[in-house]
Amino acid sequence: MSKCVYVNITKINNVLSENIKIYPNPVGDILNISFENLENSVINITDIYGRKIYEQNIYESQNAIDVYSFQNGIYILTIRNNSGFVRTLKFVKN
Repeated sequence: MSKCVYVNITKINNVLSENIKIYPNPVGDILNISFENLENSVINITDIYGRKIYEQNIYESQNAIDVYSFQNGIYILTIRNNSGFVRTLKFVKN
């Protein structure tokens, strides 16, 4: 008889997400992104329909993105690095 082991990784994701901050949210003009240990990553922003609005390579732990020209609405920000780390966050543009 085999035994199943269930692992809950929710707490790991919460710890990692605490190291990534986007602010202000909602945002008007400039979206600030700060994180630890994710330099040399790529930021993608898509609208709620999955259309890519923005992409940028990032090399520093503090970044500012001008979202002034984005239409008001909900956007998805995805950060990916070469190690396979992916984090997705939602923000609102007002």
